[in-house]
Amino acid sequence: MKITARQQDEGFCGYWVQFVDRREAAPKYLDTSGWQSLSFRIRGQVGGETLLIKLADEEWLLKEDSIAIGSVQEFLPGGISKAWQEVVIPWSKIKQLDLKRLAAISFKSESTSEQTVFIDDIHLKRRADSQLPMRSPVVRRDQVTPAPGKAMWVWSTAQVLTSASETRELFAACQRDRIQRLWMQVVYDRVAATSQTPERCVLRLTTELRQFLKAAHQRGISVEALDGYPEFALRELHSKPLALVDAICEFNKQSAADERWDGIHFDNEPYVILGWSDPQLREEILQDFLALNVESQRRARAAGIAFGVDIPFWWQSKSSPQAEPAGVVTFRGVRKPASHHCIDLLDNVGIMNYRDTADGADGMLLHGRELLTYSDSVPQARVYLGVETFIEAPSTAHLVVGLPVAEFRAALRDRGREFARRSRWNDFRICRLEDGERVQVGLVVPDNLSKDAQRLAERSLIELARAFGRLRSSPKDDALIQRVQEAVEKDSEWQGFERADLRDTEFDVTFLGFRSTQVMPSKVTFGDDSLAELKEEVDFAERGFRQHRSYSGIAVHSWESYRKLK
Repeated sequence: MKITARQQDEGFCGYWVQFVDRREAAPKYLDTSGWQSLSFRIRGQVGGETLLIKLADEEWLLKEDSIAIGSVQEFLPGGISKAWQEVVIPWSKIKQLDLKRLAAISFKSESTSEQTVFIDDIHLKRRADSQLPMRSPVVRRDQVTPAPGKAMWVWSTAQVLTSASETRELFAACQRDRIQRLWMQVVYDRVAATSQTPERCVLRLTTELRQFLKAAHQRGISVEALDGYPEFALRELHSKPLALVDAICEFNKQSAADERWDGIHFDNEPYVILGWSDPQLREEILQDFLALNVESQRRARAAGIAFGVDIPFWWQSKSSPQAEPAGVVTFRGVRKPASHHCIDLLDNVGIMNYRDTADGADGMLLHGRELLTYSDSVPQARVYLGVETFIEAPSTAHLVVGLPVAEFRAALRDRGREFARRSRWNDFRICRLEDGERVQVGLVVPDNLSKDAQRLAERSLIELARAFGRLRSSPKDDALIQRVQEAVEKDSEWQGFERADLRDTEFDVTFLGFRSTQVMPSKVTFGDDSLAELKEEVDFAERGFRQHRSYSGIAVHSWESYRKLK
């Protein structure tokens, strides 16, 4: 564990390790009463570093605090050096903690200058003089299995295909950073269905595309056709993505062997559809999503190309030990998370493992290895773990104070059913804010709209409010607004709160409403970090990922933002 820190005048600056999983309904604390000491190894980057050791039992953890045991120097004659040394903390020194319910250890920096220390091998010992097990032997660099090449999403395909300099820059980055697979947005037009012909897609820039594919293959780069839209996952719209699959297969059929797509990759993200908030509708959405993927893969395989999709890392997570996974679904008679179905059924998956730190309780390693462990049990599984480099601009949203959760779900099947399978309304993006008590619903409304577009936005909001909004009707409204404001302020994806009720002149009623700004949490993207920081975290994460047979590489989202990192 590498800790780099600098203590400022105020606040806690340190690193804590928790010994209990607080997500469990009945957390199991660590009974250390039968032991005599706790020990760990430590070394400094330059020597002379200082750290304060703190411990917490259940009572202190619930206070979100710990008590000081002493500085490392008190247990380590001569202090921290550049060599590994063992620190032993005898339990006889601990008087203020319940050692039957030990909860955490903290390492607090006390230096106002930046310092770096390394900590390893935290142990409990029955005898203070017991020797720690031997450290693992150092593995030489030439003994490490090389990291697999990376994949990368590319959305600006037309720009790349029509500019020699853009193509050169992309290929140069691929060579420099071991990018061996591109998921590249297809450039195409749709031709509407007629009474005699079904809807179809026509690929554009085909001459330039064939030249690009040939040049990519000469450089050892695979290129897969990329497309995606949330509603494409829905059964009633499957004809649209399937028409594109057919067009890609036909393009390959008409192209030379070295001028063909290597695969198809869909990025549909069905969880942004409003009905996702209801368990029954969510299951229907996921069943449609999986059915599309299976049929797309069948058609792609018939043409001799691979098929894969993007999925989030959290579909198999649970809100409590007793709850079902967030993305659970019964498909082909088997009930399991949709992420596991995709890994079972498809040629490859890209996991949107979007975090900007490798380790920790919310890092890339924790989320990624959970899926890799499952994937290792599936013989043909190929898993890419994605990192984000894009920063989404803050967007202003106008929301209505929503209904209690049960009423909201009922409204999705009744008066709001026309919204249930939509991610946009009149081309405005639908947003929702769930606080555990209510579901607030609204629209992202861009600034500087024309008068006609502004009127359309207002009318669309009123239509949404009629389905899911709370009418202004009593003195209790202010207390309700206050609770909603507190929920907004606690949510890291929202900033600011401005009361903004909606007047429905047609029915002479007013809906409780507010404006807030939706923001992209810093923890999900490397867009506000340097290229060196991205490389450091990814390299660290890959040391863990490469232990898994199914791990196929890091996937970078996306070329357009990655190229800007310095």
